[in-house]
Amino acid sequence: MNIYIISPVRQLDSRTHRLLLSYTHLLENLGHIIHLPVRDTDQKATAVEISIQNVEAIRTADRIDIYFDPTSQGSKFDLGVAFALRKPLCLINSISMREKEYATLILTWPFVEGDS
Repeated sequence: MNIYIISPVRQLDSRTHRLLLSYTHLLENLGHIIHLPVRDTDQKATAVEISIQNVEAIRTADRIDIYFDPTSQGSKFDLGVAFALRKPLCLINSISMREKEYATLILTWPFVEGDS
C-alpha cells in the first residue's frame, strides 16, 4: 500500500520526529511505500514546489495517515487535498476537541477504504 503521512514539518519537535520515523519504518518493514514529507519532500524548495510535491504524493497514495497538530498550517493544506481526493484516513495520534472544526472533520472522515 502507498501511504502518505500528514504531519507537522516546520515546527516538528524531536520527540514527534522520532515517533514519526519509527512509525514510518514499521510500515515500511511491513512492505508499504511511505511518503513522510519531513523526510521525502524537498524542504529547500519554494512553498509552491513543496505543495505540488505533496499534492502529487497524496494523489498517488492509497491511504492517508495523519499525525494531527492543530498548529501545522501545512497539515491543514494536506488534509484539504486528501479530502478533495476522497482518500481514506487513518489517525495516528489522539486529538483534542479544542481545534473543533478539524477534529470533527478528522473524527467523522466520510471516506472509507475502497471509496477513494
